[in-house]
Amino acid sequence: MTTKINRSKIIFMISIITAYLTFGTIFYGLVTFGIIDKLPLPVDAYELSVAKKNQTNFAENLEAAQDFFIDKMIKDNGHVDLYYAIDKSKTIDGQYDTNSEAISYLMLWTAKAGMKEEFDRAVMFVENHMLQPDFRYMMWRLDQSDIARGDGINMATDADLRAIHALKIASERWPEKRYDILSKQLADALLKIGLTDDGLLAPYGGASGKESIWNTQEVWLSYTYFPAFAELSERYGEPWDEVYLNMKKAVLDAQIANGLYNQQLTLKRDHGTGPDGGGYSINSLWIMVRSAESNDTELMDSARKGL
Repeated sequence: MTTKINRSKIIFMISIITAYLTFGTIFYGLVTFGIIDKLPLPVDAYELSVAKKNQTNFAENLEAAQDFFIDKMIKDNGHVDLYYAIDKSKTIDGQYDTNSEAISYLMLWTAKAGMKEEFDRAVMFVENHMLQPDFRYMMWRLDQSDIARGDGINMATDADLRAIHALKIASERWPEKRYDILSKQLADALLKIGLTDDGLLAPYGGASGKESIWNTQEVWLSYTYFPAFAELSERYGEPWDEVYLNMKKAVLDAQIANGLYNQQLTLKRDHGTGPDGGGYSINSLWIMVRSAESNDTELMDSARKGL
């Protein structure tokens, strides 16, 4: 019995030595024939070379993506397609629709980048096609013929806030009265339709005719946009002062121990995770982003916890 055990140990040790020698022989051959380097690059040189290469590639890729987007996805009248099909033989449902989110991000991008021609084209599209006739908010979805159908006539409040911020940036770059006029129209519509009875931002609302208005009365905290709240507060005072403070408190109170956020205040004002389907994903991360870009010390500290 002892002899059998010792024999097994000897065989096991011989196997290890054989494997080690085999690996060493293969490695030596790869080095000899120049397939791999015997020593890695110095750490400093490696980090610098990668950083420079990545920075160059990032700038080139970003510029190429911007050119592609402007050339392929924006129509002459400013309509932004929501999808681009690589396979032209197939169609995507709603591929050529647009929405207020896409237009407002286009406005923000082109305003910050100083791209006046593209910014004005987006503004003209909003003025000509996207404003609800009676209350002058941005209708959230238009079809390929630039017509709002069904629930597309409603308002998604985060897009209107983003557009207000973009118009403020544009107005400071290129002082034009039309920017201020559009901004005030959007702000007035938010005041009438986009706020809950207790002074918070509702994610969705709308109007039917000249008098009938509604909003969800619940709150999706990922729709918060603090730069616009701050600008509205500075420009108009109340109730935007209160809205800013209410939304700030709501966001800070919604953060859980691991840094993520509950995304919802229900009608009973309980915290919920409905926008993320009962979990913590994209909407929770958006709240972190909104807090980080707020320029508010407490909110930015909250965002750091989320990292």
